[in-house]
Amino acid sequence: MISVQANYPGASPDTVANNIATPLERQFMQINGLELVTSQSTQGHVSFTLQFALEKSIDAAATDVQTAISQATGSLPVDLPSPPTYSKTNPNDQPIMYIALTSDSVTAGRLYDYGSTQVGQRSASCRASAA
Repeated sequence: MISVQANYPGASPDTVANNIATPLERQFMQINGLELVTSQSTQGHVSFTLQFALEKSIDAAATDVQTAISQATGSLPVDLPSPPTYSKTNPNDQPIMYIALTSDSVTAGRLYDYGSTQVGQRSASCRASAA
């Protein structure tokens, strides 16, 4: 997946949608292997999530997204403070579990040590066994 962001300070969500999101979407829809586009226009900001076919390289997708952004530039507001930016993301890299340790009698430093050595090692061995 690739995330694209653009800021247009002070612009209403409708202005952002019409003047930034629409021209970018037109260009994104030309990219081969693009399977899903979601966008959200808010006050002064638009964000896109672009999901590609699994067989498409994320690096090739990023190059295509950069090209699409460049091609849309002429249709974007001339007073846009900076061009849209993008970043590559892998949803599988997101944590699947968070663990919090608390204690009324153990210091935060000792809890950290315990979490790193005992809990961390045990969860790592579970991942290794499952793989």
